[in-house]
Amino acid sequence: MEKILYKEPNKLIKEIKDLVMESSEDEVKSLLFQILLRISTEQNDDDLVKDLKSTYSNFLRYNKEKKSEDAKHFKFAHVGYYSVKLREV
Repeated sequence: MEKILYKEPNKLIKEIKDLVMESSEDEVKSLLFQILLRISTEQNDDDLVKDLKSTYSNFLRYNKEKKSEDAKHFKFAHVGYYSVKLREV
């Protein structure tokens, strides 16, 4: 499991918000479902905390892999002050 580094709360909240905003609606629904499912099925608080941390780590890893995969499928062309994303053919 990926270690979660604790940052100042405002910065962490902004990073989480940015990740959620960059995710598709289906991805956010899936994340919410996983969180609610774990809350409803856990027997004690320690297991719940471990499970939620694991869910958070998995979400971060998924987004990192998705960005890496997206970078493989697109190339950027710099035109003046703008960057244009081009599909790889």
